[in-house]
Amino acid sequence: MSVGRLLEEGQYTRQKLDEEISKKFLQTYLEMLDFSHLFFTQEDVDKITAKYGKEMAGDILLGTLKPAYEIYALYTQRVDERFAKITEHLKQPLDFKRNATVELTRQKESRPQHDAEADQLGDGRVTPTQRPEHRK
Repeated sequence: MSVGRLLEEGQYTRQKLDEEISKKFLQTYLEMLDFSHLFFTQEDVDKITAKYGKEMAGDILLGTLKPAYEIYALYTQRVDERFAKITEHLKQPLDFKRNATVELTRQKESRPQHDAEADQLGDGRVTPTQRPEHRK
């Protein structure tokens, strides 16, 4: 018996592995990989969802792990790209005298829309963004 059939028949709610469950599986997998929303752009997520969103449950039923491996490969590619860009950014002099902040937890924030926005987020983690001055 496949893992998918065990999930369908063995779980408390006995839900079918349908399109809705497929989307939940995919969303959970993406959140597990990129919980800080720093690596996958919204463009990436949209493409992944279009390609695998409806089929994830069927793949699980068939015991197919190819989509999970392909998504993970894209994730590692995005991590490597961000790391390379941040490494380049670190070659520039840093200004430690600025009044700046960095957001450490981004789980509830939206994903960057595209690569340029993701690059800004990555740079901001190295050189925090300028914080507005407090007025009294």
